[in-house]
Amino acid sequence: MKKFKYLLHICIFVCFGNLLVSCNDFFEFPKTSSFTEDSIFARVDYTEKLVYQMYVGSPVVFLSNNWSFRLNGPNLDAATDGASAFSGQSKYGTHQFNFGGINATSVTAASGEYNYASPWKSIRIAFTLIDRVNEVPNATIAQKERFIAESKVMIATRYFEMLKRFGGVPLIKKRIDDGSEFKVGRSSVQETVDYIVELLDEAIANDYLPARVPTPLEFGRFTKAFAYGLKARTLLFAASPMFNTGTPYMSLGENNSLICYGNYDPERWNKAAIAARAAIDYCEANGYAIVDNQTDFKRNYVVATQKSPREGNSELIMGSMLSIAGTDPISFYLPRGLPVSGYAANSPTHNQVKRYRNADGTFVNWPTEFTTLPNDPTGPYKNLEPRFQASIGYNGVEWYPTATLEFFNSGNVDDFPHGNNSKTKAKQEYSYALRKYVHGYEDVKVSKLPWIIANPYMRLAEMYMIEAEATNEYKKEAGLSTTVASLNKVLNRSGMNVPASIDSYQKMKEFIQNECAIEFYFEDHRFFDAKRWLQGPSLEGKIYNVDIMKQSDFTYEYKEYVQEVRIWNNFYYLHPFPETEVNKQYGLIQNPGW
Repeated sequence: MKKFKYLLHICIFVCFGNLLVSCNDFFEFPKTSSFTEDSIFARVDYTEKLVYQMYVGSPVVFLSNNWSFRLNGPNLDAATDGASAFSGQSKYGTHQFNFGGINATSVTAASGEYNYASPWKSIRIAFTLIDRVNEVPNATIAQKERFIAESKVMIATRYFEMLKRFGGVPLIKKRIDDGSEFKVGRSSVQETVDYIVELLDEAIANDYLPARVPTPLEFGRFTKAFAYGLKARTLLFAASPMFNTGTPYMSLGENNSLICYGNYDPERWNKAAIAARAAIDYCEANGYAIVDNQTDFKRNYVVATQKSPREGNSELIMGSMLSIAGTDPISFYLPRGLPVSGYAANSPTHNQVKRYRNADGTFVNWPTEFTTLPNDPTGPYKNLEPRFQASIGYNGVEWYPTATLEFFNSGNVDDFPHGNNSKTKAKQEYSYALRKYVHGYEDVKVSKLPWIIANPYMRLAEMYMIEAEATNEYKKEAGLSTTVASLNKVLNRSGMNVPASIDSYQKMKEFIQNECAIEFYFEDHRFFDAKRWLQGPSLEGKIYNVDIMKQSDFTYEYKEYVQEVRIWNNFYYLHPFPETEVNKQYGLIQNPGW
């Protein structure tokens, strides 16, 4: 089946891949070839292919299609209290986080959480473009300047992804042609943040970086809207408790500046709020908008998180597309048992379910035991808000026409068979299925439709959430009206709003944190949010499930219980650098505890 030709999935000529083959662990240098680096900058179409090569390996939220991909199948949310990967598959990388198996080698390997080798390749290409793009004889000024701006955003993006995982990192600010020049130690958190912001400000000031990609075929290339958004995201992390403190989560002695600022400054929150508002204003002035059709709240969330801009997703600032026929990698996102027979690599937990409110805005007082009315299997869930209905599949819900999810076991074996997706019949561990990202493709094994979804790396909703959080932290109760307005911009499109009972700084803080876990479920936020809030222990401890029994009177009995008990160590707050790099002794100081 023909695949959509989106940027992050196009084929790059082999000669361009070979041009940058590694002779250093992380920086790739030209090999002698009839097709030289000079050849790339002799024609603009060749140069553009190098731009595409720069994007290869760019950050993505999910998408797995083989066992060598990040975490070998599960999303990072399965390493949080919001989800879990099937325990029967030992290859799933999130098990290492949940049960204490991570180390300085596995976490940064190609199939770990973050491949430390990957960003340096893009950074190397980006600096090559910046240095040489003006030599291209048939390129216009607009093309050259756009390539330069994109390269700066790429460098900033790569450094941001390292910042949130490692703290201060080695900062390379020019093209390196000699391996000895790579002997660069770590820069401080402040220097790393300042450099990211500097690059983004330069890209924002570039008149040739478009607000939106000019054509759908360029979906996935960086825009000025994304540069604005990444600046706000960076400043939010800089203002958060993990970095914005004089007392780090663990001491690194005289090198504490590598893992925190060394002081608390409330103005960092103000800068984040200002940057978020600037991003909102710029985006909305250039056609971005929160997806908000007040006639279909559930559909709003599906479009905002799954669809591409040309399918009506007006709030997607940055993403990439996947188009794969057949069952993989969608099987990683489906539950075990008929009719779907997925891998259950990304199963929601009851911890996540309990975060949702009722559709009328009221909070749910979840009982530990609940018995439904006869023939009412969806009783505990049917009144929950639209984002729940769009994100999580549950017992009794119609998965697709003629197919219903059945997580129940029989309370009377003589009268009822066990449900098709039950623990007894399918070895499905959690009584929930991930529905986010599979809307319209639940029956892919039957229809053979290609699974085509937008991989949401940044949405406009995030800018409103950043503005709300940063304003609440900076102004406290004095900023309540602004905070509520920002949150309601996101919540209203799902038929929700901020309850009047949320009337203090502390209540608002807790409400925002809960809303982030809902709004950005399975978008790679929860894992890093818990860390930047210094709430790592929230990722450990009791992970809840529900046991469901179908009784002879056709009622369903739900009982909450502990499915897993996970561990947490404070040195998990930041990733370790690869031991092989630390052992080279060029100044790459390891993070504490590793």
